[in-house]
Amino acid sequence: MSDRARRKEKQRLKRKQKRRELHRASSISPYRRAAAGELLGCWINQDWRERGQSAVWLLRRGPGGTLAMACFFIDLWCAGLKDAWGRLDVLREDFDDAIEQSSEQFDGTVAPCTLDVARHVVAGAIRFAVQNGFRLAQRYDRWTAFLGPPLDWRNADLADFGIDGGKLRWVGPMEDLRTRYVGGRLDDFLERADVEFILGSEGTFFDEFDEEEGEDEEAEEAAFEGLEVFKQLSEDAAESARKWCIANGLEPEPMLVEAMAFSFAAMAMSAKEDEPPTAATFGQRLNELLDQAPMEKRNDLIAACAQAQAFVQSFDTPQAFLENFPPPGESAQG
Repeated sequence: MSDRARRKEKQRLKRKQKRRELHRASSISPYRRAAAGELLGCWINQDWRERGQSAVWLLRRGPGGTLAMACFFIDLWCAGLKDAWGRLDVLREDFDDAIEQSSEQFDGTVAPCTLDVARHVVAGAIRFAVQNGFRLAQRYDRWTAFLGPPLDWRNADLADFGIDGGKLRWVGPMEDLRTRYVGGRLDDFLERADVEFILGSEGTFFDEFDEEEGEDEEAEEAAFEGLEVFKQLSEDAAESARKWCIANGLEPEPMLVEAMAFSFAAMAMSAKEDEPPTAATFGQRLNELLDQAPMEKRNDLIAACAQAQAFVQSFDTPQAFLENFPPPGESAQG
């Protein structure tokens, strides 16, 4: 081979190696890149042992100075890791607001903690969920990467989990328990001698619109009818959104009904500022509602709301979307 041919071959191999490195860099998940960023802090409610519930928060600085966060909601008495979610591009003030809201929910006890404490609680929560037959949060491993090296959750310390020497105590709605427990027959679980349970309402998202005590019968009936209309409207829109997802090759998110309810609420808020409502204001108000949503299943709700927002944007305008879904009993325009 001539010197010129050798030089050309060497240059070709260098270009091939550079393309391989560029491809490898571009193939790294944005979640992994964010999780590898500088740790800015960890937070937890300081009464997590006594309360039996915990919210763990992490904030990292990613490439280019962007901020990314992860949050874990944990039931230390029974179900272990109940939810895991996060955001890749978050403003510091929005994160601080989330910590403040979380602190209010936990009676002002949310405060900074060490990474070791956060890893201990989350690793134990994963092991506790698996051990007790509870479904883990979807895509939880996407967010546990924010905790650093892979968690050795199979050997996690469970000394802080359970009650009274290893017993379990479920606190919450029966429907939530039915959805989460996958370890066998639910009746067998509830009949176990080592299981205590305090069952709350079997309500759904819509049942949080409780009527105030002392309302007269006519007002209560009007509120009930209004709630039923809102629920039916959200279910109708969700069904159309599911068909739209399937037609576009997307798997419909399981919380589309709740997401459409959030969308209609955001649309109403937007309409108060802009008449008719605009896409930009609608998106802003939807994000505000998501920031105030309960921590449980937040990750699933965020995914569903993203799908609902895409469905709304498939219409020419937000107003066109509203006109396509009039309240039950009224006919759609055009």
